Amino acid sequence: MNGWRAWFSLHCQHTYFADGRWPGLRVQPSAASAAWLAARGLRFQPNADGGVLWAPEGDDSWAADAEQARLHFWLSGVGGDWLYYTALAQPATLGLWCFDSRQCRPRNSGALNAAGPLAAPCLPAMPWAFDWPVNPPVQAAALSLIDPLAARGAPPVWQALSPAARLARLPLRISGVAEGRYQLLVNDAQALDAWFGPCPADAWGVLTVDAPRPPSARQPGKVYQLQLSAASRHWRYQVLGDAATLADCQLTVQDSVSGQTLTFSDQGPVQTAGRSGRLWRSPAPLTLAQQAGARYQPRLRAANGALDIPLPCPPPDARAPDASSELEWLVYL
Repeated sequence: MNGWRAWFSLHCQHTYFADGRWPGLRVQPSAASAAWLAARGLRFQPNADGGVLWAPEGDDSWAADAEQARLHFWLSGVGGDWLYYTALAQPATLGLWCFDSRQCRPRNSGALNAAGPLAAPCLPAMPWAFDWPVNPPVQAAALSLIDPLAARGAPPVWQALSPAARLARLPLRISGVAEGRYQLLVNDAQALDAWFGPCPADAWGVLTVDAPRPPSARQPGKVYQLQLSAASRHWRYQVLGDAATLADCQLTVQDSVSGQTLTFSDQGPVQTAGRSGRLWRSPAPLTLAQQAGARYQPRLRAANGALDIPLPCPPPDARAPDASSELEWLVYL
């Protein structure tokens, strides 16, 4: 953009896609962050990779404010299946995945998540006013919100006392606090770890960025990177056809990336919809890919040469009917 310089950029990628770009991904500043940017003449421009934050060329009047700024960007789009094809460090739960630049590893690297399975906290989104259940009931309880990523010894961002009456549900009416991730303490014991503040219904994640220094000729705009990895899952093929022929077959998959040929284990005969068949299962999980056929070449061969055919790769939505995390594909011969 002529007359503008990139302050920082958000770069989001997913290894499930061949080019790393995540179709449908939308990144946009929260309402509070958008207002902060607009008041200082700064612009966020979304793009296919995430977006770029632009500052006017030759104008650093906003730089002093930026030293204390913490900006939030919603992640939305991509569809509901993204958790299935994404490698996760723990089972998926409903909530908001929270990524924070203060947790960049290595420190100050710009990496918003560690390499490997997704391990960011997935937290509930809470409004500023709600009732919190406690058991046993308490009276005049000390309530506070703390920033779990703040420096050691940092004071609470909010404090209050619950009513003097003994209550099983404590009314919380939080004010004067900026949106963000906080932990609720009741009598100094953690009761809740959550995102506090407005949250769009279609948001599945939030990027929180401590504003970096303004760019210069010697130090260009910083790049914050969110890269997620594709999940690996066992593949199963249920092939229906002549029982005698199938009993003499071997199912293999050639992996063009590793150069290995994987031989599936024969799980024995099956009956489906009144037809006989045979079930094969991969010896190890295979990494999912949007264009799996470009990497994997499954093949079914009979030892006597009576059968030698390529098989299609199972799509990521071909989930096994037994509710496992495996993929299962039905093939009719």
